[in-house]
This record gives sequence, C-alpha cells and structure tokens, in this order.
Amino acid sequence: MIKIKRKFIVKSIIYIVTVIVVVIFLVPILWVFLGGIRDPVELFNYPPHIWGKFTLKNFLYAFSGEVMLQNYLRNSAIYAILSTFISLLVGLPAGYAMARSRIKFTSIFTYTILVIRAIPPISLIVPMYLIFNMIGLIGTYPAVIIAYIALHIPFVVWMMRGFFLEIDQELIDASYIDGCSKFSTFYRIALPLSLPGIVVIAIFCLMGSWNELMYALILTNKDTCSVPVFIGSFYTDTNISYGMLYASSTIALTPLFALTFFLQRYIVRGLAFGGIKE
Repeated sequence: MIKIKRKFIVKSIIYIVTVIVVVIFLVPILWVFLGGIRDPVELFNYPPHIWGKFTLKNFLYAFSGEVMLQNYLRNSAIYAILSTFISLLVGLPAGYAMARSRIKFTSIFTYTILVIRAIPPISLIVPMYLIFNMIGLIGTYPAVIIAYIALHIPFVVWMMRGFFLEIDQELIDASYIDGCSKFSTFYRIALPLSLPGIVVIAIFCLMGSWNELMYALILTNKDTCSVPVFIGSFYTDTNISYGMLYASSTIALTPLFALTFFLQRYIVRGLAFGGIKE
C-alpha cells in the first residue's frame, strides 16, 4: 500500500512538473499568436488581458503589396531546403564511411569533425564575409546556402555516424555475401534502416536554417534576406510595429509546427535510435 501511494505521488509530481514546463514554453507562443490577431491599440492595455477585439488585418497586411512577407518566406524556404538537402547528400555517405571504416586514423578524423562543430558560428562570420565579398556573392542566395552547409555538415556527419553504428554488422556482411557493392549496401540497407535518424537530422537542419539570423543578416540584402531578418526590421529607432511583429512571427512559426506535427512519429523513433557505440 505504501509503495502504491509512493508511486502515485511520484507520478503526480512528474505530471505537475511536466504541465508547468509545457505552460512556461507555450505561454510566449500563445502570446505571440494572440498579439497577431489583436488590434494593435489593445496591446498596450494595462493591466494586459487576453480577450479583446480580434482582427485578421495584421495577417492580411503582412501578405499585401506593401509588406510582401511571402517573398521572405520563399527566401527562407530556399535557404532551408537547399542547405539541408546538400548537407544530407554529403553528410550521409561521409557518416556511413566513418562508421564502417577500419582505417587506423578514422577516430581522430571523427573527433576532428566534432571539434569543427563546436566552433562558435559567430567566429566564422568575418572570414566568410570577406571571402564572399571577394568573389562577389554578398547579397546572393549561394552565399547563405554555402554558409549553412558549412554549419550543417559536421553535425550531419557526426550524428549519422552514431545512427549507422546502430546497424548490426551482420546485416552489412550479409549484403556483401549476396553480391551488393558498398554503395548498394549503403543505399539499400543502411539508409532505410536509418530513416528515423535521417528525418530527425533533416528537421534539425531545416529548423536551424529557417531560424538563423546572424549569417542571413550579414550575407544578404533587402531582396534576399530571410524571414528572421525581415521580422527584425519591425524594430526601428522610433517605433516598434507590434501587430506586424506578432503576425509575421506567427506565420514564420507555422511551417515548423506543421513539420514537427506530421513527422513526430519519426522524431520519437529517431531520438530513441541514435545512441553512439564504439
């Protein structure tokens, strides 16, 4: 009886703490959404209140000819999709090679990749800007895409190495016995078995590119900037357009929520699958 009560108390505490944490994270998101559908005048009411006059004019104005948020959503989509695709295209075979390689210095190279990943991105922005400025890429899509690829590839290689290490070596050896080449084994055996991990890594890369501000701010111009840079433009020296700020932020968050909602099955499997073993 005492054990049952103890288990009930422990579970209750866990549930309460979980609810508190979820509320802490959801309240700012809810506030942003409600700010987007509220009349801007009511945002300054004191004390603040949740309910009031709701309107969609902030969202409609965001897609109007004066603001054209859709152009910056397109830019962010280009940066996120292309950088993620190329990073996976390079990182998947590299991670597989590092997981299955028996070369003596493979482990040294592996941890070198980890060290590269640990370098603060802000320390690379100046040399990247100077290089891209010399070759005339500042203000273009390739500049941001290349920068994001450089940030993503070490992460993809390191994480995929862990996923590929989870695959039983007997499956790999059996494929060789059946006549598969190394590439065929990678394509037909390793990739399907590692699909949950690939999806998780792709989502992290997409989210990282979509939300990234620093590189997009330095390497783009008015026509090629991403959504985070555009949202930051609502802050001026004399005014802050809260209605547009909240509405644009809500629109920018929607694709990420939709992506994680529809792929949550793969995310859970991928997070449980990615233990690294030596």
